[in-house]
Amino acid sequence: MTERIEHKNAGSMIRIDSELEWKYAYFESEKKWFAFCDSLKIAIQCSTLEDLKQDMIECVDNLFHELSKTGELKGFLENHGWVSRKPLPKNTSKSTVDMSIRFKRVEEHDLQEVFC
Repeated sequence: MTERIEHKNAGSMIRIDSELEWKYAYFESEKKWFAFCDSLKIAIQCSTLEDLKQDMIECVDNLFHELSKTGELKGFLENHGWVSRKPLPKNTSKSTVDMSIRFKRVEEHDLQEVFC
């Protein structure tokens, strides 16, 4: 499943020509869902799958919002080898970042190394 993230603030739209992948699995022993985004090195956990997917989107949304607000977005994108479809505006503090996110369900053992 692929979704798009868009921050709700007014400002210019920055479309990123790339896709983030979140891998997620249910850990029976913990009775929780866990997810990991390797590109961002972010791991999260939730009790329900619905909450986990919402948190994955919000986590990325908040990250891009903070990077835009602090003026660090350009360097962050360059460090990841990501490019925007148009040149970045000089001031990205009120910009909205648009990027595809893919959710990939995996087996628990595929995320063991990340969470153990």
